[in-house]
Amino acid sequence: MRKIVLLGLVALGLTACAAPPPTVDAEFRVEGTGTAQLTYQFPGSKLPEVVTTQLPVIIERTPEGAGPVTLSVRPASGIVTCRIVVEQKEVAKQTGGNVDCRAELAGTG
Repeated sequence: MRKIVLLGLVALGLTACAAPPPTVDAEFRVEGTGTAQLTYQFPGSKLPEVVTTQLPVIIERTPEGAGPVTLSVRPASGIVTCRIVVEQKEVAKQTGGNVDCRAELAGTG
C-alpha cells in the first residue's frame, strides 16, 4: 500500500512540474473608450479574427512561427490607440479614428 501511495505522489509531482504555462510572445493592446471592431491575425492562423469588444482590451497570443501580425481597429466613435508588443517591446503604434498596426515576427523559440 505504501508503494502505491508513494508512486501516486511521485506521478502527481511529475505531472504538475512537466508542463509550465506557455509564454506570451505577442500582444495587441487597444486603448480608448466605448466599443470597437478589431480585426487581427497572427502567424499560424489561416483567417483573421474579427471581434467587437469593449475598450480598453489586451489580446495575448503565442504565435506559431514567423510572419506578419496585423491589427485593425474601427471604434464606434472617438480616438483609439493600437499597439503591438512582441517579447515585451512595442514594435508598432498608431493613434486615430480608424487605425491599423502591423509588425513582422521573426519566429518563436
